[in-house]
Amino acid sequence: MLFFRRRDTPLHHSHLSDQERCVQACLFFAFIILVVTIVLFYFAATNKGPSDQRLYYYVGAGISLAFLLLIILCTIFYVQQVSDRPLSSTRQQETISDNEYESSRHSNYRA
Repeated sequence: MLFFRRRDTPLHHSHLSDQERCVQACLFFAFIILVVTIVLFYFAATNKGPSDQRLYYYVGAGISLAFLLLIILCTIFYVQQVSDRPLSSTRQQETISDNEYESSRHSNYRA
């Protein structure tokens, strides 16, 4: 998948933490379900067939909308939970090493 890097990828190739990758994946799936929901509601509204067929589209769109709301709520709660936690010492060390790497890169360009 796009959002999950392999464990053997060096740190400077990926600046996203596991929590950030998880939030990105949730938002990606929410976008996909949003598109499915919109398409199902469109088919339900424009279908000229029997009312049973329209009902199935509405039921499918309702289920899709429920999953969409569930994913969004879970993502919001997860982000709140992650943002309330202090940085772990490992993540602080990664942040410090990233900052040192960036500052050394910029100082090499100026020289």
